[in-house]
Amino acid sequence: MDENQYLRLVEFIINHQCEADRQRVERELSDFFDLIQAPDNRRGLIRVMDTIVELCENVQDDFHLQFGLSSPVYEGLCDGLSLNEFDGIRLLKKKEMAKGWCEDRPLYALLFSYHRFQDSPGRAEFVALFLAQYYALANNRVGQIASSTKLDIRLKESCDRFRLLMQSCESMKPSKYIHYSPPEIACLLRQDRDMDTTLAEYQKSYMTQLAHFFAADWKETKGHFRVSPTSSLRAIGRGVAAHVLGDPDLLLHFGHGKKNDEKDGLAAGDTMLLPQIVEDCSMPARDAAQGPFLSNIGNAKKRSMIQQSYTRRVRRQYNRSPASISLVSGRDLALLFDALNSLSLQHYTVQGVPKSVIGMALYLSLILGKSIDELCGLSISSQPSLDGIYIDEKGDWWLSFGLASIVKRSSRPVESRRFEPVTNYVHWDCPKSVRRVVRQAHRSDLLGYKGALIPREYLQEVNQACRHWVERWARRQSANLSCQSIEAFLLMTTLADEEIDPTCLDFAFRTTSLVTRTTRHYSYYTLSCLASNLEKIWRTIHLRMDESDALPTDLLTWIPQSTESGIGSCFVPTLATQREMVACLQHPLRSKDKQVYRELVAMMRYHNAYAAYTSYLVLYATGYRAVYNPLPSLSMVLARYQLVVISDKDNSDYAHTRVVCLPTVLAEQLANYTRHLLALRTRLIALDPRLGRQLTEWLEQHVPNDTIATARQWFHDHKNAKDRPGPLFYFSEDTGDVNVVSPSWLKTQLPFSVPVNAGRHNLQSYLLEQQCPSELINFQLGHWLSGQAFLGDYSCFDYQSATQYLRPLLDKMLEERGWQSIPSLLR
Repeated sequence: MDENQYLRLVEFIINHQCEADRQRVERELSDFFDLIQAPDNRRGLIRVMDTIVELCENVQDDFHLQFGLSSPVYEGLCDGLSLNEFDGIRLLKKKEMAKGWCEDRPLYALLFSYHRFQDSPGRAEFVALFLAQYYALANNRVGQIASSTKLDIRLKESCDRFRLLMQSCESMKPSKYIHYSPPEIACLLRQDRDMDTTLAEYQKSYMTQLAHFFAADWKETKGHFRVSPTSSLRAIGRGVAAHVLGDPDLLLHFGHGKKNDEKDGLAAGDTMLLPQIVEDCSMPARDAAQGPFLSNIGNAKKRSMIQQSYTRRVRRQYNRSPASISLVSGRDLALLFDALNSLSLQHYTVQGVPKSVIGMALYLSLILGKSIDELCGLSISSQPSLDGIYIDEKGDWWLSFGLASIVKRSSRPVESRRFEPVTNYVHWDCPKSVRRVVRQAHRSDLLGYKGALIPREYLQEVNQACRHWVERWARRQSANLSCQSIEAFLLMTTLADEEIDPTCLDFAFRTTSLVTRTTRHYSYYTLSCLASNLEKIWRTIHLRMDESDALPTDLLTWIPQSTESGIGSCFVPTLATQREMVACLQHPLRSKDKQVYRELVAMMRYHNAYAAYTSYLVLYATGYRAVYNPLPSLSMVLARYQLVVISDKDNSDYAHTRVVCLPTVLAEQLANYTRHLLALRTRLIALDPRLGRQLTEWLEQHVPNDTIATARQWFHDHKNAKDRPGPLFYFSEDTGDVNVVSPSWLKTQLPFSVPVNAGRHNLQSYLLEQQCPSELINFQLGHWLSGQAFLGDYSCFDYQSATQYLRPLLDKMLEERGWQSIPSLLR
């Protein structure tokens, strides 16, 4: 909306209300646009006004007063924007947010996104409650907030969290909150956060921030760690007398606050140039021990000692102790199982906690891979949606864990029937040994019991009591054990063997670890495969214990309640869908139409279909992410070594470049594609010389190999580029221009909707199903943590052994889905 349009809108409002005053109308409109944080060009204003009108209709007629609009101006504004003169302005009717709104105009983004919120009862009322609390906090009408973070930042974060929860969180039911005051809403949000097991961690964090928003109880942030003056870090080099001390009368050097307060010779404005650093000039001198020693400043050895001291301190704080990361020996494990079995039968106490409760907590921590604090959040109930033990109507016990999807609802597949079915809950037949220790800890059969898995009266003390018992027992048995090593036992076992991927534990028992953070998103397990992996882990443990009788045999068998669905990624296409997709891509290539040789348009269409088939094969065979210009040069195909160089997840500062296994079908298809490009260039020169020359220049681009620096710069410019030449390209049929392959173009080559990077999800899940070693899965998918890069100078990874193992698996996968190497019709 430009200035002339704005003035015409003001004139309409004045004419609409004869008694309206121009100055008052302009002031109210200006205040209104400031309150809703509208952009200067008023982009999307009609959509925002639709939101405000709906709020007024559902809440109360005078709700527009919250935005500083009187009734005459509000009615005139609504009627004015409905006129053809303003309704026809495209900028006012925009339905997409502009870049930067969420950061700079969070409230406007919230009002703009209102129609994307879940359409559930009480939506308008809940948004109105949020806006009323927002303006109350912004105008400092709600108490005093003890927070070192600026209030506007807190309010911006609250707007973002509220908008995201209302858009994607299915558990957010507005009708539950609309009849309560803001402090009561905060309590309800905290209760829902703690009780709902389907919530993802980021959603719980959002609800926590919203609870602080409605309660207006933001706390002062914690200060940074400071070294004590008496710390051992200050003791290094002690004995040197020279110190660097501050000047307590520093401000006197600026002529400010003279002791005699004389101002002779100074003009009236001279003192304005003097810096006022602090109010009080009497800065006390620091203690001598607080100053750095002069000898330490130039002493490299002592500087190194200080750095090492800091490093040891950080390592102790953030890393686990050696006892917690080393594998538990078979001997210690057998002793521990025997001790826990006898401990659950005793009724004596340790620090006020019965030994039977301690035995149950440690036993569950061992077999579920959870900490004692996490076990305190489990329950025993008849509701299958709660984490813990679920007792059904028949009296059968199930270990129940809910797994919330990390994918936003708006991003999930539209045609879910084309993808593997995914469940949000997993239920395991509860082992008899678990039932026994739980019953003994509660001293009952738990018929009809509903409550915490660990009795509530011991929730505060059980963690410390378990640590105390483990330390004393390990000392007596000369065992290298701690509560941390018990908790990490299953994870460390899978990492050490590298036969089962640790994401298996994440999905089986709802655990999280840093080593599975990147792989969890792409992984999918059928429940039968998940059970098979758990059984393989415990059989390995049993062998390590020399098949000792101390291990309960019921841990060697894991039975899911249902095997009809799987768990994990929702982007894994079914086998039928993949075969249908391959058939659709291959259909144009089977054509025997002779027009392909003679007509330019037919030749361009054939090339586009051939490039689409080859591009999809590259994505599905290598695990390539959906990027522009995949495979920027055919010289990256290392057929001799059965490897191919790919690069994805790149930005201006980082290149995720790696080598992966090259399947046989892909190697043959890329060789066919190379011959196709040579034949295409020859025929195009005859049919369309301009296009032929353009394609020749495109294909003659080569990687400079004179120096490493120039080759690196070429690769940096061409990888994933949108306008740089590459072998995978397509023609625009209307203009004849040459374009690099892009994810959006690849989507148009299929008659149904499948995400372009679905091949990456399929590849990860297939390798997991084949029980491929986790190290090789991470190699093919490009997942590693710091210090684990396969191309690092320190790496001793054997690429030849990796390709010999992976290539048969990848060839089998591609063959099952119908992928073939197809020669081009152009010769």
